Amino acid sequence: MKNITIFAATLMGLLSLHLTISAQERELWRTGHGDFKVFHQAGQFHWQVWEGQDPHSVTVSLGPAAKRLIPDMGAFSFLGQPGEPIWIAPMVEDGQNLFMGMTTEGTPAGTFENNRLYIGLNEFQGPGDFFMWTTGGAGSVEILMNARDGIDSDDGFHAPAPGHWHQNWGFNAPGTYLIQYEVKGTLAESGETLSSVGGPYRYAINVLDRGEVDLELAYEDGAWEWGLLEETSETLHDPADAALHLGPASWQVVPDDERFRFLGEPGKSVHVLPQDEQEGMLFLGMATDEIPEGIFEENQLQLNLTDLEGPGHLSLYAIDAFGHPTLFFHSTDGISEEDMLPMLAGAHAHQNWAFTEPGYYQVSLQASGTLANGPTISSEEVTFYFEVFAPTVFSEGELDIEVAFEDDSLELVFLDEANEREIFPSELVLMAADEAQQIVPEDSAYSFLGVAGDTVYVLPQEEQEGVLYVGIAGDEIESGLFEGEAVSLHLVGVRGPGNVSLYATDAFGAPQVFFNSGDGIDEQDVFPVTVGGHAHQNWAFTAPGVYQVDVQASGTLGGASEAIQSEVATFTFHIVGAPVTAVPLSLNRGSQGSLVLSWHATQGATYALETTQSLSAASWSPLGDRIQGEGARVERPLPADSLMKNQFFRLRRVR
Repeated sequence: MKNITIFAATLMGLLSLHLTISAQERELWRTGHGDFKVFHQAGQFHWQVWEGQDPHSVTVSLGPAAKRLIPDMGAFSFLGQPGEPIWIAPMVEDGQNLFMGMTTEGTPAGTFENNRLYIGLNEFQGPGDFFMWTTGGAGSVEILMNARDGIDSDDGFHAPAPGHWHQNWGFNAPGTYLIQYEVKGTLAESGETLSSVGGPYRYAINVLDRGEVDLELAYEDGAWEWGLLEETSETLHDPADAALHLGPASWQVVPDDERFRFLGEPGKSVHVLPQDEQEGMLFLGMATDEIPEGIFEENQLQLNLTDLEGPGHLSLYAIDAFGHPTLFFHSTDGISEEDMLPMLAGAHAHQNWAFTEPGYYQVSLQASGTLANGPTISSEEVTFYFEVFAPTVFSEGELDIEVAFEDDSLELVFLDEANEREIFPSELVLMAADEAQQIVPEDSAYSFLGVAGDTVYVLPQEEQEGVLYVGIAGDEIESGLFEGEAVSLHLVGVRGPGNVSLYATDAFGAPQVFFNSGDGIDEQDVFPVTVGGHAHQNWAFTAPGVYQVDVQASGTLGGASEAIQSEVATFTFHIVGAPVTAVPLSLNRGSQGSLVLSWHATQGATYALETTQSLSAASWSPLGDRIQGEGARVERPLPADSLMKNQFFRLRRVR
C-alpha cells in the first residue's frame, strides 16, 4: 500500500494586531491653474486632472479661502438658503484657490458630430451636495450640474470637442466627495455613439487629515467658544466648517483582549484616530489651555457626548503606559451622562477616537463646569464632522503589484485589472481566509516556512478559486531604460505576528526563495522584476493576524552610475484564521478492502475534506462537498485509487 497521510485541522477565531498603514499617497492640488480633462484619441476616451495626472492619484483640495455665503438672490436659490456656506472653486481666477477649468483638447477636430460631447454626472458620494454653474457678464446663471435634487440627464451639458472653458464648482458641506462623470459622443464618420465613465474624482473640502489638530475649548467674558486649531499653521476653524478625516491608515482589527471588547468582537474592523502621533494621520487632541486657572472650581471641567449621527458607533478612550484602556465615550449602549471626558482647565491631552463603520458622522459635544464660588454652567451643544474612509479589501481574484517608472522615478501601485484601476498600497488590505491554509511539507527545502506539519497561510502562485492571486509586474516600464532590463523589489521590513516569505516553485516542486523574514532581513531579500514581465509567486505567512510588509523598488538607468529607488511602500495583509489543532480522526478498512475516514462531527460545525498528491505543490483539492456536523460520527469512503498512489488528505473545520 502506498503512503496515505492524514492531516486534521480546525479553524477558530481571528488573531489581530494593531495596524498603522503608511505608504504612497495621493497628490494634493490646492492652488494654481489646472484642468479637468477628457478627450478621445486613438479609439478611446482618456480622463485626466490637474496637469495631466490620473484622477486616482490626485485629491482636488479646497480650503478655508474657498468658503462663501449663499447670496439672497433668487438665481442662486438652487444652492440652498441665503447665508448658508458654500465652498467654491471659481470660474474666475482669484489667486487664493485652485483655478480648475475643463478641457476636451486632445480630441481631433471632426471626430464627433458637430464637434460636440455630452459631459454629465454619473455617480456621487459626499457629505453634502455638488453644483456646477456659470455666471454671465449680465448676471445670468446657467446650472450645469446639481446633485441636490438627484442625478438625471439634466445634470450635464454639451461641450465643444476640442475646447477649453471654465465654470464654478460648488460644495455645500465640508468633507470628501467622490464623483464619477460620464461622457458621450456620436462619431462623425460612422454615426456610432460612444460613452465612457471617468473617476471617481476626489474632492476634499476643508478636510483636516494629518498633523496635529485640537478641539479647542475656551471660556472668555462669560461665554464658551469652540474651534478646531491646526497647530502648525495656527489656523482656527469653526467646527461646522471643517471635516476630521480618518483614512485607510486608521483601519485596525479589534484585538482578542477582553479589555478592548467595547470596540466589538475580536477580528472586527474598527477605525481609530490614535492618541500617539503617527506620520500621515490626523493627531486629534483636546485642549483647554485657553482657559485660565481659577475660573472653575478646582479647575475641573467635563465634556459630554450628547448626540451621534452616523452609520456606526463611537468610542473615546485612552491607553495608559501598561496598555490598559480607560473608556470615556461609548455609544454602543446608548448615550447618557456617563459618556463624559473629565478635563482640567489649562490642559492638553490626546485620546483614541474609534468608529465601528466607515461613513460620515456628526458628533455633538457639550462642555460644563462649576464656576469658582458660582453656579454650574454648560456650553451650547457643538457638532464636529468626522468622515471615515475604509481601505479597499481584496480577498480573491487577481491583483498585481505594479512597478512603474514615471516622471523619472520608480513607484509601486496595485493594479486591479478586472476593474481597470490603480490602487495605492496605503488604501488597500490583502486578505487571506481559511482557503489559504496549508501544511508545511516534510521536505527540508521548505524548512524556511517552519517545522513539517506546521500551519502556514499561502497566497499561491497558481490561480485558485476563493484565494487572492497576487502577481508582480514590470510591464509598465519601457524597454531600454534600465540596465539588464530589470529592476529589483526589496523587502525592507515586516511587522506582524509571524514571518513572511515570497517564493516560487518550479515544475518539479522545488522552491526558490526571494523574501524570508524568518532569518532576518538583508540585501538577500530581493525579487528581480523583469521589464515588460509579469509573474506570480507564493506569499506565505506563518501565523494569522495583520502584517505590514515594507518593500522598495530600485534600478539603475542605462548609463547611470547609481541606482534610483522608489519610496518605501507598505503592503498590508490580513491573514484570517487560527493555529491548527488536532481533530480525532480514524482511517479504517471498509468492505472489499476500501478505505474509510471517520470522525465525530460537532453539531453545527462545517468540515472540508481535501486531498493532494504533493505537499510541495501546496495545492489542495476538495474531496466531495463540505460536511455539516450533526453531533454524530461521519464516515467518508476514499477513492479506490488511493491505494495505488501517494496521496495526502486533510480535514479542516471551516465554521
